[in-house]
Amino acid sequence: MLSDDELIADLKKRFDANKKALYDLRTVTRKLEEVNKKLASSEELKSHFIAHMKNEINNPLSTILGMAQAMSTGRIQDPEQLKSLSATIFHDAYDLDFQLRNIFAAAEVEAGDTLVETVTTDLNDVIRDVLENFDHLLRAKQIQLTLPESLSQPRPFVTDTTKFRLILSNLLSNAIEFNQPGGEIVLTLGSEDQDAPLLTLYNSGATIPEASLHDIFNRFTQLDTGTTKVHRGHGLGLSICKALLDLLGGEITVKNQAQGGVEVSIWISSLEHNGQEGGFSLDGDLFFDDQIEAF
Repeated sequence: MLSDDELIADLKKRFDANKKALYDLRTVTRKLEEVNKKLASSEELKSHFIAHMKNEINNPLSTILGMAQAMSTGRIQDPEQLKSLSATIFHDAYDLDFQLRNIFAAAEVEAGDTLVETVTTDLNDVIRDVLENFDHLLRAKQIQLTLPESLSQPRPFVTDTTKFRLILSNLLSNAIEFNQPGGEIVLTLGSEDQDAPLLTLYNSGATIPEASLHDIFNRFTQLDTGTTKVHRGHGLGLSICKALLDLLGGEITVKNQAQGGVEVSIWISSLEHNGQEGGFSLDGDLFFDDQIEAF
């Protein structure tokens, strides 16, 4: 039979165990509530994203179909008008292809199916090609693009060209979209021998609220939404950039500038070669240089 002291000690032990169990239960409950809240928020963001993407895809697709139909009737004979329609179809198709590539990249990252396939390429040639693809958007907003002299020089680099192109395309797309008409974009290239970013892109548009600087890398995040939304896009660009840079062992920073505007920098090193030697391939890109020059 237990003595009073032993009984009290046993009761205290049981009380402490129950107290700990209750604390653990409350902790688990709180964490589950936090997870549930995040899941609800994620579902809301995904729903908004799907609704938004419906418009982002339908709008250029409707334009492409409408103009292609008008051209196929043969009623439009004026060469300049035909050239203008062809250019519009090309640019809208390229924009649609770019958006779909972002969606596919996001899905691959989400599923963990993204592989790094490196090849030796001329990095500056890739950069020039991406810049050329967005030339029509730069001209449409009359944005001045300032490039470094070193961009004209060959620069051998080992990387996953497809991923690097998508990263740079998203950065340039944002720099144009969030810039004002008549604004400026400045591209700066660093050296692997320096403790400097490989590439920096400055745009003279509006700065980002400090409280939102960390949120911009979250999937589906857009700073202007709903009826007040004035910018295109789907909230995937920067999250894809960060995810792909993580895969390539790189980093990205976004900083407001004292004189106004935003500076985005990426750090990435040449990787070990695991692909084929030679010039880069667009790896299934919808359009090629000779087509771009036609417009």
